[in-house]
Amino acid sequence: MKQFGLNKEERIKSKKLFDNIFSKGKSVKSGFIRLNYFETQFDSANTAKVAFSVPKKIFKRAVKRNLLKRRTREAYRLNKIFLYDFLTLNNIKIAILFVYLAKDEKTYSQIEKEVLKTIKLLIAKLENK
Repeated sequence: MKQFGLNKEERIKSKKLFDNIFSKGKSVKSGFIRLNYFETQFDSANTAKVAFSVPKKIFKRAVKRNLLKRRTREAYRLNKIFLYDFLTLNNIKIAILFVYLAKDEKTYSQIEKEVLKTIKLLIAKLENK
């Protein structure tokens, strides 16, 4: 696994896994980013699988939704090392869904700050369980 990559095996593709995240999963919220997660076991060697979402209800145009998903994905990709270190140390496998909740378009630096905060909140929540 490349340290700063986000390859195909690290992405959630299974509808069953998405359903589990929403039905059985928990969430952490920081500012305008909500992180839904579900502890699970999957065949992949990766410790986390991830997906990104921007609601169609808030941003009607696909161009804006895709832009915000790209920004969120990039922020996660560059900061996931903190999460991966914690997960491998504690032998946890997790599925994560980032949901962008702001009503307006945020800059990359604002999104990166919130993604980092939510990752830290997730780590704190997993430590205390």
